[in-house]
Amino acid sequence: MVPQSRRASTPAGDSHTPPGGNVVVEVVAGTTRHAGITVVRLH
Repeated sequence: MVPQSRRASTPAGDSHTPPGGNVVVEVVAGTTRHAGITVVRLH
């Protein structure tokens, strides 16, 4: 798979479009039975 312009992939192979510009993402991470990450704020 050849990456396209403005495209990215996760280590698992899922593709996504990365944000442009100066973006700060605040997240909280935790575990119960499964690891999870929740986005709480974008600025």
